[in-house]
Amino acid sequence: MYKRLALFLFSLVFIAGILYYVGFDETLGIMLSIQPAYFLLLLALQLFTMFLSAVKWRLILRHVKVSFKNLLAVTFVGYFVNNITPIGLAGGEPVKAYLLSKKERIAPEKAFSSVIVDLFLEIIPIFLLSAVAIFLIISNGISLEIAMVIIAASLVLLALFILSLTLAINKEYSLKIIGVMLRFLSRLPYMKGKADKIHSELEEIYGKFNKAMKEQMLDNYTLFFGTCLSITVWCLRLLRVYIIFLAIGIKIPLSTLIIVQAFAIVVTFIPISPGALGIWEGTNIALFVLLGGSAVTAVQATTVTMIDRIVFYIFPTVLGVLCAMFLGVDVLGLVKKEASGKVDMENVAKVIES
Repeated sequence: MYKRLALFLFSLVFIAGILYYVGFDETLGIMLSIQPAYFLLLLALQLFTMFLSAVKWRLILRHVKVSFKNLLAVTFVGYFVNNITPIGLAGGEPVKAYLLSKKERIAPEKAFSSVIVDLFLEIIPIFLLSAVAIFLIISNGISLEIAMVIIAASLVLLALFILSLTLAINKEYSLKIIGVMLRFLSRLPYMKGKADKIHSELEEIYGKFNKAMKEQMLDNYTLFFGTCLSITVWCLRLLRVYIIFLAIGIKIPLSTLIIVQAFAIVVTFIPISPGALGIWEGTNIALFVLLGGSAVTAVQATTVTMIDRIVFYIFPTVLGVLCAMFLGVDVLGLVKKEASGKVDMENVAKVIES
């Protein structure tokens, strides 16, 4: 717990140091000069992006009877959990699966397989974005070190991509994933003392999980439209940053935007601080200044990064907390468990029985 807290405080101090170095007053002055309509547009864009994420998840679960209202709320909770865990893109997935399974009373294997497929669909547009970024780096004569980092991250994503496919057809790997899920579920009060029975039924559970994975992942309709939604979500994320630059009077080149955002994805895979606090800011500011040349100053890069952080981090976190309260989740208990590094499903959610 103290290590997590120390890293969190260090991240805040690091961000404060950046603001002090580039000029807090200048940064704040630019932010206050932005027309309120831009902020409303950015918040609406972020909300729409989160909505599309829920639509994509609903598409994956299209053969399951699920309330979209609850699924949307659980999706927002997932954003909140992602932002308080070091693993930015996937920290909230087990929580989402558990909450949806409890709230909608659907089979756990369908809920857990759906979030795996959801992550699988996220990998495809990241590959495309990374490939375009690498091409732009090489063609524009930009430092190859940046390309090497993106390539390294792409190889990690490729491994995850192959793992996702393997889960749908390989029994050994599927059983390992099921084992991890069972360890989560075995910590629930009503599951205590039933571990032996669960393991004795592992073959049956595997059959159900494998069937759910194949039904969701090998569905051409889900793959096509799910991928289209994922690509749309990533395009909207690029548009969000582009609009922030427009709000301060800069037309950032699309090539610069793609390279910086592709590199920033790498940051979300570094399990150091919650929401990659400090790392994300430092990386974005440095790259925008480096690649933007004289068109982007340190103050302007800092302003854009801080606004972007408010829109995609603070705003979704607040919405996630509100939705967690709506679903009956013990928010304080969850935060404490995340801070201590001991996440278990008993403290992830205490759902109100409907």
